Amino acid sequence: MKFCFPAWAWESRVKDKLPLEEALKRISALGGDGVEIWVWMDEMAKRSALPSNGVSSFNDERISKLKKIAQEGDLTFVTIDLHPVGMCNDDVDERKSAIQYVKDSLDLCRKLGGKIVTSITVPLPDGVSFKDAWQRTVEFVAESVAYAKEQGVTFAIEPEPGTFIANADSFILLSREVPGVGANIDCGHHHLVREDLRAAVEKVGDKLVYVHLDDNDATADQARPLGKGTIGREGFSKFITALKNVGYKGYLAFDIHPTENPDQALKESLEYLREIVRESYPEIL
Repeated sequence: MKFCFPAWAWESRVKDKLPLEEALKRISALGGDGVEIWVWMDEMAKRSALPSNGVSSFNDERISKLKKIAQEGDLTFVTIDLHPVGMCNDDVDERKSAIQYVKDSLDLCRKLGGKIVTSITVPLPDGVSFKDAWQRTVEFVAESVAYAKEQGVTFAIEPEPGTFIANADSFILLSREVPGVGANIDCGHHHLVREDLRAAVEKVGDKLVYVHLDDNDATADQARPLGKGTIGREGFSKFITALKNVGYKGYLAFDIHPTENPDQALKESLEYLREIVRESYPEIL
């Protein structure tokens, strides 16, 4: 079993933010196997504290540097995480900008040697009917999946509370319209919407291509370290059991942020998870 750490855990700190290049070195030092990076639409990146996360900031020179750092740290680029603002808006140019962002990110994933681009959807936009938003979501995901296939990359949707695809059931409806889409199940998200973790995993079944591990107190999407919320050891154990039952062979990715001490948070979360796995499924460690 391999573990993936999020570079965003260091990039998003309130103080002493670290750029992606330095976050890679921290992940290597912690013993991570894989890296997940967040890439923003350029307009979003310009408004953030780290404009170097914009999709256009990843030129060939930077990509080569990142690959060299990862190779030296024995790391694999696994996943790029996206937030395609505007994907359901009435404005056609905004929708085109969102899909181009996805395509650019899929190109980047291929160049880095990654295999998965995972994206959330968006809240139902003001002034847009459910019917129109659903159709636009289907078209957006279908175009993303088709382009991903050309790049040899998997495109996945992560159900996120408060967005159009918020739970396993809405993902299943989407996957019936777009059979090639993968699923990224985040245990914290399904805990927040009061969806049984085992049920969520088993519902998506063979669509599952990636998972996020984090905790919360069921009042907000807090992305806490494992054991610092209300999922509990039993909840995480059921989650791991479900992954085993559906034959999931991918990375276990920690989606923990923001925190002032990501090194400690990820180290503790990894050990917490290892203890659960040792008790129930030592053969997969």
